[in-house]
Amino acid sequence: MLGIMEALLSFIRRQVGLRTDAADSAGSVHAKIGNLLSVLDCTQKVVIASDNLKQSADTESSLTSSSDPAAALKKKFKVYVSGIVRISFEIKLSTDGGSYKYINAQGYVNGIAVSGTAQNSSGSYVKYTYDIPVEVGNTVELWISLTTNGSSTTGYWRNFRVYWDISDVLATVLLDT
Repeated sequence: MLGIMEALLSFIRRQVGLRTDAADSAGSVHAKIGNLLSVLDCTQKVVIASDNLKQSADTESSLTSSSDPAAALKKKFKVYVSGIVRISFEIKLSTDGGSYKYINAQGYVNGIAVSGTAQNSSGSYVKYTYDIPVEVGNTVELWISLTTNGSSTTGYWRNFRVYWDISDVLATVLLDT
């Protein structure tokens, strides 16, 4: 009976392997898992900004104020990619504000401004687009504020969108002198 148990244990060790087995696609289960992790690590892909829509928050929203409120978070996505994504949004005032009233919008990642500040003083929607860096798990946000010049002003925003494509490039030229 002891001989059969030793043979069975030996068979299992050969098939499953040990944690210390070297990574090998033709080896034991432990070796194959180690090899798979190596393959997956070297083929990790990143995203690049494109016009390929991945997510949108299109609801029109508004803010009315007669003072200049601090910028506030109004729309937010969580992304599960790393690289550069493109964001776009549209903003306008309820009526033309001339040169003294504006709606201001800015793209943020995890509460930190990463895009330029978009500013519109017209009563017509204007679309703004920025390419911004992200990492897996980041939040991509739209923050809004108003410049009111002391009179009641209503600003509107809509169509906050994020775009990207998967990059096939696994290397980047860092220096070419």
